[in-house]
Amino acid sequence: MKSAGGLNVLLVDAELPPIQLQERLKEFGETGQLTLLSPYLMPDPKAFPNLSQAEDQQRFTEKIAGLGSHVIILDTLTRCFRFDTNDPDAWLRVNDFLTDLRAKGYCVLLVHHEGKNGTQRGRTDGDDNLDVSIQLEKPYGW
Repeated sequence: MKSAGGLNVLLVDAELPPIQLQERLKEFGETGQLTLLSPYLMPDPKAFPNLSQAEDQQRFTEKIAGLGSHVIILDTLTRCFRFDTNDPDAWLRVNDFLTDLRAKGYCVLLVHHEGKNGTQRGRTDGDDNLDVSIQLEKPYGW
């Protein structure tokens, strides 16, 4: 399946410093349909939402409602949600939030680092509601 394009994207990047993020975005060229949310672009970076908490989830949902975004990229799981990925109760809250976003019509991409052994960090509860999971690997000879 191929997208017809023209989708508005909200990039929630919670870890890259502004200069590095700006450099990466330049690589993509025109970013007119991209909205960026980053703690480094906020007057108070500590006000960046912790999306594993219900009250921050609600504020986030209200904030993005008027943006017209179709796709939300949450980069990364550990910085946007800031929870113990081995905690099954925390995963329930996170999965409920992600399911709610899907029900509102958003396509959600969740970026997650791999652990030291090459597999995902924490429990696999986060995979339960995924439509697709992609593992990126370095090319041969990297």
